[in-house]
Amino acid sequence: MMLTPQRERMRKTLKGEIPDKIPHGEVMIDDFLVERLTGTEMPFARKNSNIHWAFDRLSETEFQAHLKARELLGCDFLVVFPLQKLNEISKRDGYPVVRDLWGRVLILSPYTFETIYHPLTNIDDLRKYRFPKPEEFSWDNIELWLNDSPFFVACQIDVGFSMFAELIGYERLMFYIKDNKKEVVNFATRFYDFAKEMAQKAIEKGAECIWLADDFAHNNGTFIAPQDLYEIDFRFMKTLVDEVHKKGSLVNLHACGRVSTVIDILVELGIDSLHGLQPAAGNDIFLIKERYGKKNYSYW
Repeated sequence: MMLTPQRERMRKTLKGEIPDKIPHGEVMIDDFLVERLTGTEMPFARKNSNIHWAFDRLSETEFQAHLKARELLGCDFLVVFPLQKLNEISKRDGYPVVRDLWGRVLILSPYTFETIYHPLTNIDDLRKYRFPKPEEFSWDNIELWLNDSPFFVACQIDVGFSMFAELIGYERLMFYIKDNKKEVVNFATRFYDFAKEMAQKAIEKGAECIWLADDFAHNNGTFIAPQDLYEIDFRFMKTLVDEVHKKGSLVNLHACGRVSTVIDILVELGIDSLHGLQPAAGNDIFLIKERYGKKNYSYW
């Protein structure tokens, strides 16, 4: 892998160093925009291109178009995903209904997806759930972008509260945290052991950054009490961050909502950067940078 200006720029930024200029990038770029920018006909330009990006390997034509679009936009980094096959099991209102490796059942609309079945429906399921194996996912997209593009490549791994909710369901998870916290903690322990295996595989394939995604907050604060978040999520996330750093990779945490209410805890996780500081959710990035900037963290 060649060290390009884009990769060096992102590495310096994530390490809290001063780059030659502020790096640019995006987690996903819609195929419709790629089509308009490059003139290349994109099969998913008017379909669910986000699902296509997150689950499917790009064709050579699609890859070259995305490469050109990102070059035109001046991008420095991109985020890829562990790919998995979605098995179509039925249709609803004309839309595909699919099952993923986690056991979730999703309905795919033209622009998004919705989980309509959560695989963990009772406490016993939390004890017996079998996590997918890293080998069941495809990691080709990491190597593709590393070898055939100049961009810094991060691999997203969904973790913590938001992934627990995807597997259990939000309402059910809330009751479990209140009435069966010990079982949720035991499940979280196993989950983060699995997440470490996924991160290890991504690093082996060359990922320069593990991009953790955990949407634990809304616009006014966290979905559950900060202490509960620490007990079922953050303390385990810290062990994952430490493990990734031991492997020589960097860690970004993406979290939507008003994360400033738990910023003290997030800083102590040891992450290299925090992404998703939405001003509309009451996050004052200038205040946060002033208060915690000396820790050499990057805030987005």
